[in-house]
Order: sequence, then C-alpha cells, then structure tokens
Amino acid sequence: MAIEDFTTYTEVDASSRLTVTASKARGVNVDRDIDVYLHFDKGVDNYDAIDIDFETQIESASANGSRGGMGLTVSAISVIDGFGSTDIAVMFRRLSSGFKFELNRGDAVATDLSAALSSGTTYYCTLLRTAGSNTVTLDIYSNSARTTLVETLSVSGYGGSTKYRRLYGFVNKNTGSGGNDWDGFIQNMEDFSSNAFTLFPPVLALTATLSSPTGIDTSKPPALSASLFLPLAVSILTSKPAALSAALTAYIPVAV
Repeated sequence: MAIEDFTTYTEVDASSRLTVTASKARGVNVDRDIDVYLHFDKGVDNYDAIDIDFETQIESASANGSRGGMGLTVSAISVIDGFGSTDIAVMFRRLSSGFKFELNRGDAVATDLSAALSSGTTYYCTLLRTAGSNTVTLDIYSNSARTTLVETLSVSGYGGSTKYRRLYGFVNKNTGSGGNDWDGFIQNMEDFSSNAFTLFPPVLALTATLSSPTGIDTSKPPALSASLFLPLAVSILTSKPAALSAALTAYIPVAV
C-alpha cells in the first residue's frame, strides 16, 4: 500500500502552523487556542477494521500541556474538541511528567497514557482495530521495522458497529488557552486497513441479454453430392437390376 499523500488532504490552518508535503505534516507553534488539522474523506463507513502505520516525533521546544497527533472520525470535521464519543485520537503530548503518547476515545471520554518517552526521537506507530471490535490499540515501536515494541496502549468502548469515514493526517486540540505550543510531525502514514483497498478485484457477474430472433430457418438443406475417385482405370456398371442390387466390376489392365 502506498504512503498517504498529504497534499491531497484538506487543510484547516488559518494560522499557517503546518508545513505539508506529500509524506509529512510538520507543526510549529501549534497552540491550543487555534484549529489546526488535515483530513481526508475516505467515504461513509470506509473503516471497520483499522491497520494504519505512521511515524511521529515531538520536539523539545514543545510547551507543557501541548499536544498534536492523528485520528479517525465517524463523520466529524473538527479538532479533537469536536470529536464524537466513539472517534479515535492519538496524541503525542508534553506533560509535567514527560513526553507521552495518549490514545483517546472521543475528546478524552476514555484514555490510555504511555510511560514517559523521549523528545526529538521518531517513534513508529501502528493503530489497530479488528473489524467489529469494541477496542482500539496503539503499538509504539522504536525502530522502522517495527520489531522493537516500546509499549501498547488500549482503549475500549468504541462500539462493535462503529465505522469510520475521515482519516486525519494531523489534528490538534483547541481548549481556548494559549501558551501551549506544540512542535513536531506526523509522516509516512500508510493505510493497510482491509477495507481501505482490495488486493484482488472481486469476481464480476456478467449478464448478457440477447434480442429475440426475427425468424428461424427450418428448411432442409439440399442433398449433398459426392464424387468417387478410384486410383485405377475401372468400368462401372451403373444400371440397376430388377432385384435392386448394384454390381461394380473393375477391369484392371494387365501388361502382356
């Protein structure tokens, strides 16, 4: 599956805090008194199963209380404060206790927080949900091969029938309070969700409608004629005797 192209996403960023390239959305001074987000409409009910890789980093210049991340919504087009109760938000935050990941259901309706991690370090994340599951998990790795697991966050209560429409390449939280600038990035987002693409196209059923015939030829074809070729000079008696039998006499020339 290809890396998501962020230049095709819709950007809401009146304060111009994001720098967006095809594979990366970098935020500088993304405060908590402005709306900054980048989203793409994948179609109604596009996501049931979720399997999305992305890389993220929070920079040391980020202020205490700042946060930036990614997410998915059922229908909402908003910063996290406007997310519905079953929407998904992943935040990389700076708290007084350190730099931490936070997996949220809705606007912090339910939350799981990671241990303290490092600023200026790229983490490799995988957001997962089994189709029809009530639970979403976030696997956090320290290497690009995603073989060294740092921690797994898990939150439940999303509802087994919930399906998602909009994917956010970046989203912040606007609480109306300034002085909480966030610096960092989301990059190389790759969507492996089973219902986001089709590996093999479905078998197509084709129906052909034939027009009614205007007429059917039922006449008998004429009798076929046949030719008999013999390799030797012969004389053939073709008269029919009274007993309705036919005689065939062949005269073969003989050298004397």
